[in-house]
Amino acid sequence: MKTNMEIKRTKYYDMFKFKKENREINYNKVMSLKSKLLENGRQIIPIICNREMEIIDGQHRFEALKELNWEIMYYNTLWHSGVTSANKR
Repeated sequence: MKTNMEIKRTKYYDMFKFKKENREINYNKVMSLKSKLLENGRQIIPIICNREMEIIDGQHRFEALKELNWEIMYYNTLWHSGVTSANKR
């Protein structure tokens, strides 16, 4: 996966969007992630977004961080926003 790998940080949650292809949010998973974040004291894995700020990977982490009112660590891919796992091969 090509990325610009510049990891950014923000608390401006409204800049992020969910893709319609994303799974539905599982709030049991969000609660579990919140516990892990509190235990670790920080976000370890960044959220991955496309150029349109749609979350490609990390929607549950995003929700957990947002509920904790923590800063979001993220980076943007260089892939076109239309790329899916089916056509990455």
